[in-house]
Amino acid sequence: MKIYITIIASFCVGFFQNLHSQPTFSTTSKNEIVGKYLQNYFYLDREIIHVQFNKQLFINNEDITFKGYVFNKNKKALEENTFNIQLIIYDNQKQIIEKQLILCENGIFTGGIHLNDKFKSGKYNFQFFTNWMNNFIENDSFVQTIEIIDRDKPFYLKSNEINWKTAQVTFFPECGKIIDNVFATVVVKIEDCNHKGIELNDIHLLDSKSTIISSFSTNEMGNGLFYFLPNKNEKYTLSIDSKELKLVEPLPQIQDSGILITYNNNLNNDRVAVAIKTNKKGLDIYQNKKLILLVQQDGNCIQNEINFNKDNTETEFIFDKKYLSTGVNSIRLIDENLDEISERLIFNYPKNFNITSLKTKFTTKDTIKIKAETNFNNANLSISILTEKNQCIKNTNSILGTFYLNTYLENPVINNYSYFDPANLNRKKEMEILMLSQLHSKYIWKNIVSNPPQTTHLVKKGVTFSGKIDKSIKLGSKFKISLVSLKDNILDETEVDQNNEFKFENVIAKDSTLYLFQMVDDKNLVIPTKIQGQISDNEIVLNYPLQPIQKDCPIEKNEINRFYFNKSNNKEGSVNLNNVIIKQYKKEKFTYSHEMSLTATAYKISDKQHNGFLDFLNTHGYLTGINLMDNTVYIKSYRSLRDNIYPSIYIDNFLISDFNELYNLNLHDIDEIYIDKSGMSDKTIGNNETIKIFLKKERTIKNHIDNKYSPFTVSNGLSNDFNFNNIKHRDQKEFNLFGCLFWMSNLNIREEKKFEIQFPVVGNQKEIQVLIEGIGIDGQLISEMRIIPISNQ
Repeated sequence: MKIYITIIASFCVGFFQNLHSQPTFSTTSKNEIVGKYLQNYFYLDREIIHVQFNKQLFINNEDITFKGYVFNKNKKALEENTFNIQLIIYDNQKQIIEKQLILCENGIFTGGIHLNDKFKSGKYNFQFFTNWMNNFIENDSFVQTIEIIDRDKPFYLKSNEINWKTAQVTFFPECGKIIDNVFATVVVKIEDCNHKGIELNDIHLLDSKSTIISSFSTNEMGNGLFYFLPNKNEKYTLSIDSKELKLVEPLPQIQDSGILITYNNNLNNDRVAVAIKTNKKGLDIYQNKKLILLVQQDGNCIQNEINFNKDNTETEFIFDKKYLSTGVNSIRLIDENLDEISERLIFNYPKNFNITSLKTKFTTKDTIKIKAETNFNNANLSISILTEKNQCIKNTNSILGTFYLNTYLENPVINNYSYFDPANLNRKKEMEILMLSQLHSKYIWKNIVSNPPQTTHLVKKGVTFSGKIDKSIKLGSKFKISLVSLKDNILDETEVDQNNEFKFENVIAKDSTLYLFQMVDDKNLVIPTKIQGQISDNEIVLNYPLQPIQKDCPIEKNEINRFYFNKSNNKEGSVNLNNVIIKQYKKEKFTYSHEMSLTATAYKISDKQHNGFLDFLNTHGYLTGINLMDNTVYIKSYRSLRDNIYPSIYIDNFLISDFNELYNLNLHDIDEIYIDKSGMSDKTIGNNETIKIFLKKERTIKNHIDNKYSPFTVSNGLSNDFNFNNIKHRDQKEFNLFGCLFWMSNLNIREEKKFEIQFPVVGNQKEIQVLIEGIGIDGQLISEMRIIPISNQ
């Protein structure tokens, strides 16, 4: 029997038009109850995170950098109301190595790690999540595994060869079951211990008499499928008899009865045919019972009542594909008690793929320019460019795979870009096999029915400052605490309560920022007092255990795949000073160089230097003095005397708003000075020249603060902005295998739909690997992983 579904039940239309309001229903039909379940379960906004790293394999003195996107699942757009992102880094023993609280703005965040001695050789999981995610049973955190290698030890390159000794066969019957005398579809996955798919031909399904029932092949992902009519009294085995692999595996047990859901997603006119199948025993169980066929993604659904007539073990329905949401949809069969009988997943591709035309060429001997034209606009992108032979891409996790695929799967697919690669002409067929291999979605029907989410965890923004004043207050007195930041010019006020305590909430306070507390009375007069402050709400705990790092095959250690790092920088590709006499001396070590860009010049101040700081600037490209009109200090760069542009000056990372504070500053108080005339070290000030002063430990900026203020320095607050620096590789071979040619975390595409980037390159690169991820203002997703030839013209 074939039925055409042409109408969506009216309550479904109503509820997903009002998805974000708390639902109320006056009627109690089963269809309406199903709709109510869905609305109650999915009406809250859900955040999905995707993070692009510049690469996934790092030498232990490199910078790791990343760009994150937070997607609102209901609105299909960047989530503007996400602020605090918690990052926890675990080693392969699930021990916490580092934590960061990262600020997210308009659905986008960036960050990174300067690798240090805490990070030994091995694999690490970077887990990103929000406090809001704790409202849901499903774990929506994002996890990326990266590997760190020690430059002082040999590195064994991972082989692309199949490890035949560890080949395993896994069966995935349609809907997770094989039913007696019901035509069955079974997916077979064959992979080794590296989870590398094994492509094979002439795989056979045999019965107990070794008769070939079905034959098939697997693709390069190791996936294949076969069809057969099962008999529960027969024993079936899968037989592989190739030169490299010989295996015999028994088929899963055949059930006496049950119901299967199957579909055809390739009909003309964008239609989908869904078939509900059972056998005679199943017909005896379900005959004349009213079942519900439900097709849904989150709160969007269509549903139809079905039943099996006498002697009819199969019912087919056809509906328009426009009712499918983009991504994974669930087809569920619900019984009269509103329990789920069976589930099948179906994937609906986005209508268009965003494609970028990339042309590259050498503009000089050691500089490459990329010209790009796109078919999208108003988008924010991140882009990583790697060398042609780079070993640092371990998996191809796409932003489309995160938001359209993995967010609905119980077991996320890590290497998922091929399912969305426009160049992969078999992607739709491969996706259908993948959907067959999923027993059910991440959203379990029992949870949807009985455990809707409750808002027990609120969105967190910034951190909380609280404190207590060290002064007796008369009953009825009204005092306020002012909060000031020299770095961010923040000014806020709050009242002191009866317990002499105060609180500032939602403060966007970054690490090492100095804040000043000041108490004033009801007449706004300053009351000198000691104020003790503390920080809280600066860490998020996720209510889900971290999955262990996926183990790979032990690497075969031999000379063929062994790579030795050079011990010295004075090798090929580095400068060799010949015929120069060098006086040996102890190399100066700079403590705060990571605070600046590579364009900054560093100065280590010795204990023998006693000049004033302003005198130091006079000899390093600046003009300083006193304005006769108002008796204030001025500092100007010789490069911009006519423009009246002044440098941004920091003391211990605190922006100085009054240059008069520098008048009595002496070099013997200073440990290091950094001067960056490019403006790259502080992009928040509008690319002004930047000067950073770091005082000796025994002399801090607190000594310069008036006693009317109580200073409070943030520790374990929001992470500071991350400046990514590429390391200098010791030789060309090291660079070719591990080098990152270019990284940009914030590339904005406007109406012109084109962009250009230019970057230096070492060696004769014939091709480059380009990885682009991003999202448009309208929610369109961009993901491209391409190998691009370089033109010499």
